Amino acid sequence: MEIDIDFSSIHTFWRSTHSTSNWLIEDIYTSLYSKFVHRLVAADTDGFATIQGKPVIYVANHQTAIESMLFSMIVGGLTQTPICSLAKMEHQQSWLGQLISHSSLYPGYHPHRSMILFDRRKPRTFFKILKQMSTILQQEQTSLLIHVEGTRAISCREASTQMNRNVIQIAMEANVPIVPVRFTGGLPVEPLLERIDFPVGFGCQDYYIGTPILPDKLRLLSIEEQKNIILQSIQQLGIPNDKEVPYAPDKDFTEKVKNWMDKTGALEPYAVLLHTLATYSDVGPESKALIAGMEQRKLNYPANEVAQWLNQFAHWMYGNKNLDNNIQANRS
Repeated sequence: MEIDIDFSSIHTFWRSTHSTSNWLIEDIYTSLYSKFVHRLVAADTDGFATIQGKPVIYVANHQTAIESMLFSMIVGGLTQTPICSLAKMEHQQSWLGQLISHSSLYPGYHPHRSMILFDRRKPRTFFKILKQMSTILQQEQTSLLIHVEGTRAISCREASTQMNRNVIQIAMEANVPIVPVRFTGGLPVEPLLERIDFPVGFGCQDYYIGTPILPDKLRLLSIEEQKNIILQSIQQLGIPNDKEVPYAPDKDFTEKVKNWMDKTGALEPYAVLLHTLATYSDVGPESKALIAGMEQRKLNYPANEVAQWLNQFAHWMYGNKNLDNNIQANRS
């Protein structure tokens, strides 16, 4: 069953959690979700209702970079439970890492733990991460999102075949359900040469949430049986893996993003953020200021602490190509 997204209730939850109101990051997440997610589907509505307000471990395939942050925002808000994702250390320096890091500097913002970073070059540190995961579930009452393959796929036909046994063990020790999740529609059939941040061709994806697998059920199974039932539960969501195709590309949006990058020198992710905001109607004053400044590439915003914080986004989104004047907040 497709879940009806009530952004107002989701925003209310996150505003209370973060002590914010009607700010840029809320608009970024909401506009990205509206642009790149076709639908959110609960395969088991009764099962989805049972996890409201409770920490769980979501285990999923992995197609695009943004699906993790958008899933966490939407489903965290719907279930009234924050979600922390497990990510590679490289994300600390990525645009997503910059977005999360700079978000935490917003005046008065109270962040929740949204990401655990692991270094694949140091496998021994994973035991420390396992302890963090247990703490997050039991003491912080926060859910986890774990991509079972550990990295993004490059074709929509790639099936998930890996499952870390330690994740299952933590679920049983913390006595929390494992909830299968599948992302579809974001990758082409023919393998890409590199992993992507957004759905291919700036199309969209479907997000599927499966039936919670209770820890008591897992305790009755062998390790291999546990892995198989979880991986099968992921693969059974949505269209059969061998028949999956991507959603149609958005050629008009692609052209706008490319033209902006060529004109300004802005990196693709920030060109996407800016144009996604520009095509979303219901945004707050901070987003409106960024959109209004696109033509002259100059931020006009009353000077205060928020303006100083917002100025960094202006630098990212407006680019620095052929720009004589520094981007700055209005000092009037």
